[in-house]
Amino acid sequence: MPALPTVDELLQFLRRTPPFSTLSAVELAEVIHLQRLQKVVVGASIFQTGSPGDAWYLLFSGELEVIGDTGEEVIRRLSPGSIFGELAVLDGGARTASVRASTDSIFLLFSTKEFNLLLDSGSPAAAKLMRALAAEAIEKHRMIVEELGSGSTEESGQ
Repeated sequence: MPALPTVDELLQFLRRTPPFSTLSAVELAEVIHLQRLQKVVVGASIFQTGSPGDAWYLLFSGELEVIGDTGEEVIRRLSPGSIFGELAVLDGGARTASVRASTDSIFLLFSTKEFNLLLDSGSPAAAKLMRALAAEAIEKHRMIVEELGSGSTEESGQ
């Protein structure tokens, strides 16, 4: 399993990874204290469908699989720089999919509680991240709509 990154490696990663790349040095310093680094081995579950949205995540290294509600179908593969788990954090609902490690992986975990405290403080960094999380959720929604649209077009013969 790879070693956890140093603070310098983590800062370099965040500086080149949207949405963190838009933060000033002061804002990045404010946000970096919210995260917890987590290491998982291949096959480990990050969260399950229906579990509470108590955190959102940023994949640092490795590969993860998003599993549909049947528990079998891989609906998306996540690579370093991918944000995941943000939907349940944004709407306060339960997780709509499961995520598991397809390789040994390291990710940053941002607790919903800590993130909400930062939002409540009026932090510009929190506002930038919230806009980015919302944009990420919208993009995922668009991808799903396009996939459904292309499937229904093929079925209808158009």
